[in-house]
Amino acid sequence: MQGSTCTACHSACSACTGSFNTQCSACKINYYLQPAPSDTTCDSTCPDGYWGDDATQSCQVCHSFCSECSGPNSNECSACKSGYFLQGSTCMTCHLACSVCAGSLDSQCSACNPNHYLQPPPSDTTCLGSCPNGYWLDDESNQCQPCHAFCSICTSSSHTECTVCNSGFFLQPSSTTCSDSCPDGFWLNSTSNVCENCDISCAICSSPDNTQCSACKSGYFLQPSLTTCLSTCPTDYYANTSLNTCESKSHFY
Repeated sequence: MQGSTCTACHSACSACTGSFNTQCSACKINYYLQPAPSDTTCDSTCPDGYWGDDATQSCQVCHSFCSECSGPNSNECSACKSGYFLQGSTCMTCHLACSVCAGSLDSQCSACNPNHYLQPPPSDTTCLGSCPNGYWLDDESNQCQPCHAFCSICTSSSHTECTVCNSGFFLQPSSTTCSDSCPDGFWLNSTSNVCENCDISCAICSSPDNTQCSACKSGYFLQPSLTTCLSTCPTDYYANTSLNTCESKSHFY
């Protein structure tokens, strides 16, 4: 009604307060009153999560399992919400490890729930509570992400967040860093891939023994033509305290 004149409703409306399809209180056949906040609008389709009820000419909410549906029941779905998978027209529950899945097994997942992680290939549809060696648990993506190339076991993608190193790399002293060398005072243990302490007498070494030194600590001296550090030098040699080596006394003559 405009003034004293009746104006036709929009073609989608069977009852209205104005001439637009957003001013309807009921809809004609093949049109549906939309859910709130658009609940005065008649449209020919309903939004995701709703179905067109021809009895009331309104959009009704789908079953809680369904993201798209043709009716109110869990067996009238065409797409499912997260945590469910479509089997025929029924939404079934995913495995408890999966947030998105194609079936009920933990090996039929495409995304994982918290505290579960999508595994690396070839098991990349499986959600488990841990990751294999060489991968770390990414709680943001809930996926197993590869360690740095230096690391065989790690807690992030950095070479400074390792607990075990790959062959050719060594866990640094009192550290979680893998590097291809060790600092002075340590030797490269290729069995454990760890930097191990040299003998107390050695400043630089290749094993834990005092017979595998290339430089000695203060108070010890590299023996003539040897790789051994001792606290004294043999007869005819003197202790060079600057170089920590045994030098021939004949150099003085």
